Amino acid sequence: MNVAQTSWLDANQRYLWAALASVRTALESYVQSMSGMAGDRLDEREEPGAGVGGQTELITAAMPAPATLDTVCSAFGLTGFERDLLLLCAGVEMDTAFASLCAAAHADPQRAAPTFSLALAALPDPHWSALSPASPLRRWRLIEVGSGSSLVTSPLRIDERVLHYLAGVQHLDEHLLGFVQPLATRAPSGEMLRSQQELVERIAALWSRAKTGDLLPVAQLTGYDRASKQAIAVAAAAQLGLNLYVMAAQALPVAPHDLEALIRLWEREAALSNSALLLDCDDGDPADTARESLISSFLENAGGVLIVASRERRKTALQRPIATFEPPISVISMRPSMEDLLTS
Repeated sequence: MNVAQTSWLDANQRYLWAALASVRTALESYVQSMSGMAGDRLDEREEPGAGVGGQTELITAAMPAPATLDTVCSAFGLTGFERDLLLLCAGVEMDTAFASLCAAAHADPQRAAPTFSLALAALPDPHWSALSPASPLRRWRLIEVGSGSSLVTSPLRIDERVLHYLAGVQHLDEHLLGFVQPLATRAPSGEMLRSQQELVERIAALWSRAKTGDLLPVAQLTGYDRASKQAIAVAAAAQLGLNLYVMAAQALPVAPHDLEALIRLWEREAALSNSALLLDCDDGDPADTARESLISSFLENAGGVLIVASRERRKTALQRPIATFEPPISVISMRPSMEDLLTS
């Protein structure tokens, strides 16, 4: 880890703790008001209190890159209340004081988890729409709703991937293991042909010109040269500062609910890890209409930067824009790999 990364991690940690302290102060005030202790602190620990806003501004100004909390709020469109609710759930995992305060607010030592009812009562600017399944917190599975007698009294928990991300720790969501894997380490070495590099520029320009808010066009790479297609996909993603993951089309789940869940999880991961996806259809059978329908559904609905690789041009009509490119065969790819020899 270099000096810049260490500096950012330290600043990100300070920013997160300052934001958590603000939410903890609101929670303390609510508990105090319930117990008639307004004006008295529950403990004597030093708190940022009213100075939190200015403190976070100073930390932000000194950060070499945006804080993870701000990135999450921007990527998923969180309101101030939803941001504080997410912090409330994160606080229980990161600061033991939060669990004690939640239990005190519920007047039950066994109920140490946040709830929607507590958030609505204790946090500023509450709104009921934050509880909806269509809200960013639930749509993107930033928080999980546990079992309970009602929605508002059920325990809430922050998703583990999101918790680690807020702390500045990057890792692939465990729910995506077996579906996607990083591609950059598998890309062929050596310089690209000039015609291939020109193709990289065209693909990157395709995404750069897209209108903000619209689904980005799908880049379709055709031909039998898998190595060249992967190398071009990696380079095009890198041109925009993106990591690249690959998913085999055969891994797409059949059940519509599972496919929808996979799409949401990937979109969330793409936002958190700044990544693009290559959907590899090279081993598919175009005559398998059921599988082709799944692929079309994924291409139509998955957001973010998306590339599809197949031997032949896909004939399925999509409402989403799609641009087809056929990479020239590289000298590198003409040499059979061990994998090719084993599968031939």
